[in-house]
Amino acid sequence: MGTDYIDVYNIHGVELPEYDYALNVIAPALLEEKRKGKIRHIGITENPITDFTNAMLKRAVNDPVWEVYMVGFHMMHQVARQNVFPATRQKGVGTLLMFAVRSIFADPPRVAREMKELAAKAWSRNGWARPTIRSASSFTRAAPAA
Repeated sequence: MGTDYIDVYNIHGVELPEYDYALNVIAPALLEEKRKGKIRHIGITENPITDFTNAMLKRAVNDPVWEVYMVGFHMMHQVARQNVFPATRQKGVGTLLMFAVRSIFADPPRVAREMKELAAKAWSRNGWARPTIRSASSFTRAAPAA
């Protein structure tokens, strides 16, 4: 790779049934490489396609090995705001967002339904005049820091 170390090594797409293996088998090997200076930070990412409640990350917040989380979060999937972000802020865990703008927008009827619901909740201060993708990007930029 042409580098002496990796800044962030993520175990990607871990689901709740796989978590014990990640924690008890993979993490110790990564910690050893961290002790050698080969890895600076160890992270874990969820699979928001199958885990709509952040179940794996809610468990992971209790284990100090993880210094970075990658969380599924976008204008139509905000459960991490309650399930993950309070703990990451409290513990100083770095947080990356995924799916801010993605295939969710390939289903126009769903987008229309969700937008109507969000508009009914007065989510948008500026109305829905902006294109959908720009709105999604603006949402993630404007959301409180994770």
